[in-house]
Amino acid sequence: SLESIEPVRFPDSFLESEFTTWRDARTEGVKYRERFVIEKMQEMHGYEVYDREMEYIPYGSKKYQLEVGDVYDGENKKMFVIKIGSPRDFGYAFDQAMLMLHNTRGNKFKVGTETEVVINTVTILLLFKSERTFEKVTDTKSIIFELKLDELRKLAIEKGVKLEIQYSTII
Repeated sequence: SLESIEPVRFPDSFLESEFTTWRDARTEGVKYRERFVIEKMQEMHGYEVYDREMEYIPYGSKKYQLEVGDVYDGENKKMFVIKIGSPRDFGYAFDQAMLMLHNTRGNKFKVGTETEVVINTVTILLLFKSERTFEKVTDTKSIIFELKLDELRKLAIEKGVKLEIQYSTII
C-alpha cells in the first residue's frame, strides 16, 4: 500500500536566488530550474547527469524517445527523476519512472549503444515551491498523485527495484 512509502527529506534545499544567478551567468545550454538542480546535485554529490539522454524504444511500427532519468548515483545504483511544482504537477515524474522500469531487463537499463546502468533504486525527487512537511505520501490530497504513485509502486515491486520518494524545496 502507499502507506509503505515514507517520504524522506532530501538533504539539500535549492534557492531561487541561486537559480537566477546561475541562469543569468549561462551563455549556452538550457536554463531551466530542473537543470539547475541537476547540475547542483552533480556538483555536490558527484552524480552522473542523464537529463535529456534519450533512448529510443520501439512500440508497434514506430520508435519513441524515452528520457532515461535525471541524475544517477552510481555508487548506490540509484536513478533520480526530478520534478518541480505541486502534487498535480508530479504525475510526469511517475510516468517517466514507469517507462524507464518497463524498459529494464533484470535491473539494467541500456543507454545508447554502449552504456548500461544498473538500477537498484528509483528515487522520485519532488521539489516544492514553498516550505512544507511531507510526512505521508497521502498528505498531498491528490487522487491522481496517489493513483500514479501506486501504479509505480506495484511496477517497482514487480521489477525488484526499491522505490523512494524524496522531497525538498526551491524557494
